Amino acid sequence: MKRYKELNVLPALLVALTATVAGCKVGPEDSPPQSVAEVVSGGGGSSSSSSSSSSDSENYPPTSLFEHSGFEFCCGGFGTYEAHGFTASGVVQMLDGGQWAADIEGAEGERVFASFGDGFDDDGDTSAEWKGWELTGSLTTPEFEIPARYINFLAGGGTNTFDSDRPTAIVLKVGGDVVRHATGNGQEATLSVVTWDVQEFVGQLARIEIIDGHDDEGSDGSLPMILADRFEASSTAETSPSGVTDGGSVELVFTETPETEGFSLFTRPGSDQNIAGFEFCCGGFNTYQEHSFGVTGDFVYLDGGEWAEAFEGRQGERVFASFGNAFDEDEGNFFLGWGATGRLSSPEFSIGSNFINFLIGGGNNQYNEAYATAVVLRVDGEVVRQASGSNVENSLEWVSWDVSALKGRQGVIEIIDMHPDDGSDGALPYVLADEFRASDKVAVEPSDDSVVTNVLPGPLANRLKMGDPNPFYEDGTYYLYYLQDDGNHPWYLSQTDDLVNFSSAYEVLPAGSEPDSQDNWTGSGSVIKDESGQYRMYYTGHNQTIDPVEAVMLATAGSPDSDVWEKQPESTFSGDSGYSDFDFRDPWVFWNEGDGSYWMLLTSRYNSQAAIALYTSPDLDTWTAEAPLYQEDSNLNLEVPDLLQLAGDEYLIYSDQRDDSRQVRHLVSDGSGGWEYPAFDALDGRGYYAGRSAGPENSKLLFGWVPHKSGAVDSGRSRWGGDLVVHQLGKTETEELAVSLPEMIRTETSTAVALNVASSGEGASFDSGNVSLVGDTSVMFESVSQLTRFELAIDQFPADEAFGLAFKDPNNGRTAQIEFDVSEDEVRFSLDGVRENPLDPAVLTPLVSGESINLELLLDPVLEYGVVYINDFRALTFRFYELNQYDIGLYSKAGLTATSVQRFE
Repeated sequence: MKRYKELNVLPALLVALTATVAGCKVGPEDSPPQSVAEVVSGGGGSSSSSSSSSSDSENYPPTSLFEHSGFEFCCGGFGTYEAHGFTASGVVQMLDGGQWAADIEGAEGERVFASFGDGFDDDGDTSAEWKGWELTGSLTTPEFEIPARYINFLAGGGTNTFDSDRPTAIVLKVGGDVVRHATGNGQEATLSVVTWDVQEFVGQLARIEIIDGHDDEGSDGSLPMILADRFEASSTAETSPSGVTDGGSVELVFTETPETEGFSLFTRPGSDQNIAGFEFCCGGFNTYQEHSFGVTGDFVYLDGGEWAEAFEGRQGERVFASFGNAFDEDEGNFFLGWGATGRLSSPEFSIGSNFINFLIGGGNNQYNEAYATAVVLRVDGEVVRQASGSNVENSLEWVSWDVSALKGRQGVIEIIDMHPDDGSDGALPYVLADEFRASDKVAVEPSDDSVVTNVLPGPLANRLKMGDPNPFYEDGTYYLYYLQDDGNHPWYLSQTDDLVNFSSAYEVLPAGSEPDSQDNWTGSGSVIKDESGQYRMYYTGHNQTIDPVEAVMLATAGSPDSDVWEKQPESTFSGDSGYSDFDFRDPWVFWNEGDGSYWMLLTSRYNSQAAIALYTSPDLDTWTAEAPLYQEDSNLNLEVPDLLQLAGDEYLIYSDQRDDSRQVRHLVSDGSGGWEYPAFDALDGRGYYAGRSAGPENSKLLFGWVPHKSGAVDSGRSRWGGDLVVHQLGKTETEELAVSLPEMIRTETSTAVALNVASSGEGASFDSGNVSLVGDTSVMFESVSQLTRFELAIDQFPADEAFGLAFKDPNNGRTAQIEFDVSEDEVRFSLDGVRENPLDPAVLTPLVSGESINLELLLDPVLEYGVVYINDFRALTFRFYELNQYDIGLYSKAGLTATSVQRFE
């Protein structure tokens, strides 16, 4: 990797944020808060890992947690903090020690930590100057042993949490993981007391990290700095402990009418239907997804809420039942019995109350058992609350969850039924649920076992919050400009030369700051270098409150990695000559040698048809509307177009905005100046979008994204924005456009790793890289924990039965499969055993009986997605949360053989 320009937000800060948050359960207001260990054991003892005695930690006077914990030092020039035993990055390395505290209310002593103040640029700088709020950095304390139950300290400044985009936070790290966290108090010159209960970590080694990742850009309303002072350990809490993810110390107030108390936990946009009470039905196949839920497995067949007359404790006319009236794809009606399995997730919601009340019934298996029949609350994809039925048939009862410690977080409800109707464990093989309400009163007392002490992940250092990519290639480096999946979609930049290691991303083009700015929101575009050596960024300006709504805009810079691009408002223009100025976006600019001019392709509409608009220019300054390069009848658009020139042939690529064909598709020349669709026009499935090309002429790559799902859960609905996925572009011997695994990624995953069989069915064998399946069976290999590539060839397979790649979670029965359907020339990724879900990604590709199917499977368990490449021709990208929990293998309903099965990391 080459060195990239140094950024204000340093890699150390990003690494710090990859950690996780653990929490503790706290008790009534009139008793000391309890830790998780105490709740489990029922006692008040210290953690078993503690090296300090119980009596020592229970009678511990306030004592400095580490040397210089009051920051009473200064005036040492550049590197003052490091000279006093701290680790500093960014602006903190420049600072001249503790900041004078005379004007800071609540400060103790003369100085405090502040992420701004007098500082020096480097070791040779002898002239102090003010380092302001616009700078960022972090401070890590020396390592210390936690000696007592509480850590008390003072904090002020910004209120963005450690896992936000612009953190102003303080975290406690044990074993590299974030186990407690805090922010400032929202005040510029005032410190407030913060207390952490750290009982379960007494005796363990820890560090505190103070993080300021917030530049002085005030779009989020948070102060762009952090203050801290006087870190002490004590057996006494100075205030109510905070910074945990479990239940709070909120006083319980009971309600006799939980069915009306508070408000519906989640809603359907644009509708007053009570979907949180499942008061809808009769929509036929896929009813739940038509009502803003996400589903897997058999739940796609359910016809909405089940008629509730027979269920004791019900509210209203209908409830959720994991069985009931159902319809198949052809609207054939049938009864879905107790043997049905699947998962249903609610629309995402903000946790704004202290409690969640709801009704539950059915089986009593918990969410993490093999035959789960449960309801869970997920935050950031992690289970934080759980409940199961009481195993009483046709009955529902109220459950209350304390979510006070999670207020302000986004969550989803997931209903899980993984129980076949086989009577093997005595539990009812279904789940009932009804009337999810957010409230500050409880229906019943929350149970201790409803709290799942799970970790909440922070952002990953190598995860880009990515919308549409706008790649630019020069001198071996890929400059990945992209729309930030946050705010009003400013442009960010990250760089790579190997597609595996990326530089830290930073903003290069902010959205307009005024409500009437044309670029109040920014959209996709492209970067090109002009003849003078200047770099031009053509981008979309979008503002729905003005006319035109969309326009092409220009910014310029002297280098492609500049963090300051100068906007050129005089160059703004919008649709004319028959083109829409409401849809006029995604400018893709390139020099067309054959035409002797610059071309700009855009997403637009022309005479009410979806169009790939064409504008031309001799000099990149004046642009003239031409007839559309392509147009067709469609109520939605042909987005982010790209004219790919590859070894003498041209391919017109676009992303289809229509729901029923939401894929990256392409057209080829029809031989008479127009364009037509080839037989296999989609390059990937609906798990890949906004693909655009970049790279040297002989090795073009396609950059796109795999969407996140609501709630970061597999049963959730796909949303805008996701993670980067890159395909190699090429041609077949018959000049067809093809995609395959990029050679750079293949090189980075070239270390052979042993394939260990995790399980196998009757009739399955694996020997020396060869798999044989006889009949309906499977063989599974061990799960992956890092970026992993599999190679194999399926040589013999059934023409009229399902076969493919299998994934199975051995702990709770969840499954997924990549199924090959020879009769339909289709490859499809699906979850929990049902392939009819219309929102599952699928791609068409030739599957010929008697011809081997050569596969490369790329799995990323960190970013949680996978891609399978089929015959170096088509790809199928899929989002897959908790991928590291699944074994991977092969299955068939009627036998197969596979050869050269290999695993690489």
